[in-house]
Amino acid sequence: FFNCAGVFLGGEIRDTPIEDWDRISIANLAPVWNATSIVYTAMQQQGHGHIINVASSAGLFPVPAMSLYGATKAAVVSMTLGLRNEARSLGIRVSVVCPTVVKTPLYETALYAGVRRSTVLELIQSRRGLQDPVVTARHIAKKTLRNRGIIHTSSFTYLTALLFRISPAVYGYLAEKVLYKYRKSLRIQGDRTRR
Repeated sequence: FFNCAGVFLGGEIRDTPIEDWDRISIANLAPVWNATSIVYTAMQQQGHGHIINVASSAGLFPVPAMSLYGATKAAVVSMTLGLRNEARSLGIRVSVVCPTVVKTPLYETALYAGVRRSTVLELIQSRRGLQDPVVTARHIAKKTLRNRGIIHTSSFTYLTALLFRISPAVYGYLAEKVLYKYRKSLRIQGDRTRR
């Protein structure tokens, strides 16, 4: 069972209206939990199965200007890995996919706070390392067959998560540099309205 649901929210916490937080917390958590719960019950009855929940690399390490989105995806990661431990003895496999930026409509339908949508979309389209959805799907399928708990879709994501776990201070220093660049080039100063 492949479970992929979510709404992206880009922007700093200080620019984000509470309504946007409410919307993404419901959209990113409730469907994953509800579907997982239903399918898990059915898989227990049949004695086997594999649940694959899609989270985000932002759920593995804090990404500047994606803190609220990352919090919802961290919850998906935690729930999925906890279920993996519970389900193993029942013959059920459970994995979580933590992709980086994949070329999908996610960013076009996203909520943005304190930044212009058009500017962010241009930046994403020009981004080096933008992942092709077909190549990413093949990679996920391969890792699923190997029963990986956490499925990274790029070596960059894997190495960044590793850096965050080994040295949160070094990761924090680098994240501050990214945040500085974000504030300088993308953030709309003094404006809390959604763009």
